[in-house]
Amino acid sequence: MVIVLRKRKMIMKVLIHHGGKFKWGEEYIGITNKIGWINVDYVSTIELMSCVNGLGYLYVGYMWYSLNDNPMTEVKPLLDDTKVVEMQQRVHKELHKTFHISLEHLVDLLTIVKPDADLGEETDVGESEELGRDTNLDDEGVC
Repeated sequence: MVIVLRKRKMIMKVLIHHGGKFKWGEEYIGITNKIGWINVDYVSTIELMSCVNGLGYLYVGYMWYSLNDNPMTEVKPLLDDTKVVEMQQRVHKELHKTFHISLEHLVDLLTIVKPDADLGEETDVGESEELGRDTNLDDEGVC
């Protein structure tokens, strides 16, 4: 006789908090986007980053998550898929229904253009040691 145990299908509401700041232990002040409903067993960092990119963010410092109704309680890092697996195990054990993701932003990379350059195209400004040097200045920085 073979006994097959099936894991319960856990569907969760996903909310992404971004563009604001936390008052730790109190509240979140910023934008909250409802991403939709997901099967927690199919969550990965790649899928989460795709959702974040869909909000217009190219770079994210860290992602944090909370499984309670209040996103300010028990905030945990969501650094890689090992942390996603830990989160999935908690969901199955504790039967949570809401998945809050909070983003810590990085400043997007700066693009430097020449003053007379067409703003529609990027301009190569040379090697990093040349940045900030004006070619019209002599060695002492005088015109």
